Amino acid sequence: MPSAVGSEKLLTTKIQDYVSHGLTECKEFLRNLSIFIWDSLAKSQTVSLLKDFVESEFFLIDGDSLFITCIWNKTFKKGQNLHFFYLVEQFLHNFNQKEARYVIVFFKDGENMYFNYPELLSLRTALIQHLEHNTQVPIHTEFSSCLSPEWEIFLKESYPYFLIVSDEGITTHQTDYLNILIIHALHKKINVVLASGQETNILRVFGYQTQSLYTHREFFEKHEKELYQAHKAIIESFQMSQATELLLYKYLKLNLGDMEKEVHQTISVLRNMWPEGGDIRSTVCSLSCSVVLKTYKNMQDAAETIGKPREDIEEESTQECAEALTLQEAADLCRMLCLSVSFLQILPLSQRAKSRIIHCHWEKKLSQFLRMCEK
Repeated sequence: MPSAVGSEKLLTTKIQDYVSHGLTECKEFLRNLSIFIWDSLAKSQTVSLLKDFVESEFFLIDGDSLFITCIWNKTFKKGQNLHFFYLVEQFLHNFNQKEARYVIVFFKDGENMYFNYPELLSLRTALIQHLEHNTQVPIHTEFSSCLSPEWEIFLKESYPYFLIVSDEGITTHQTDYLNILIIHALHKKINVVLASGQETNILRVFGYQTQSLYTHREFFEKHEKELYQAHKAIIESFQMSQATELLLYKYLKLNLGDMEKEVHQTISVLRNMWPEGGDIRSTVCSLSCSVVLKTYKNMQDAAETIGKPREDIEEESTQECAEALTLQEAADLCRMLCLSVSFLQILPLSQRAKSRIIHCHWEKKLSQFLRMCEK
């Protein structure tokens, strides 16, 4: 009789094969959809987005497209979150100063796109919080996807003139996801404006606009079933791509489920200890260091209990094991993180802006441990 663990792995493999098969079936259709969208966007024209049309008083901005556009800005560097929020504010300022009426929409399904990019997922969440609490822009996060019935009702009630969206995602499948959003908008007689390439002057904002045509509605109605199937397959592929276990240094096993439980337990403890109104950056730093160190110690204890690697890979693993951080080295790294957070709180902005990402010879040794920290 197969063990429970073996049965679970077999079931997981079958589900992954099913999801992979679903994407394979949609591959040809998604390719045709991409070509159709490319042809449509290639015919876009530069127009004034505001003032010239009465209908343009209200429009939509896809939140993930705004997120992607600012991340890909040439002036943005990894870790410079303050500058990222400046880029977002600058993008929206071009419309706010002209008293434009718009809403920003973050679809729930869009969150799945970043599960393998935890640093982007946390930044996306921070962006939503920032927009909700620090701006006057209406933010909608209640819609599951552009194909949901609730979204259909919203479009009928608000009747937006155009949708600002990106034509390229951070992955191929996110680009497919955005293509489905684009064709759905065009099908609903909503013009599409690219998030990139916009220009502004004192009076107007200019952008590349694709007009909704009969051919777009015809394509959607002809392939409606395939669009729903492709959307479902894309979301399922992102959900199944999430790793439940990581192998660090070829012998330390990290169970993400156990790590998540540890996070919840630590939050409960810190909630009772931390002063009300405490700095969020300090809280996150304390939580991260506590969880990572405890988890890393448990991983090392589990590895010692299991014993040494098999003889056929012992020689290869010996070097890897030697490269693994000791618990003391991991603790020192956490102390450095706490020190950097303290500097960020104390130093003025002019000094914080001079921070740099330093590359050292021990970076390779830290890389796999940092993977755990990112998770």
